[in-house]
Amino acid sequence: MKIKEYATERIKDIQEFLKGDGIEESIRRNNYSVIEILEYIEDMCMAEVKETLERFEKKFEIYYERNGFDEISDEYMQQIATLKSVINMCQE
Repeated sequence: MKIKEYATERIKDIQEFLKGDGIEESIRRNNYSVIEILEYIEDMCMAEVKETLERFEKKFEIYYERNGFDEISDEYMQQIATLKSVINMCQE
């Protein structure tokens, strides 16, 4: 599966999920972070996605050391997991 194809499918699935009622605000926010990172990387090649993952992991580490676990660090974790998923699911 190509990155663009994977990102498009995931975004569509998440948007459909978010149309539902009774979704907690934190879950909604995390899903919007996933959409944001998927839109950001959808036109990248695999090397760029891997570089983006490295940058996000470094940013998360610094942020977490300074601030501990909060909403922003949770969003970083969601985005990092999404990038790892893209790398695992997609081929160059």
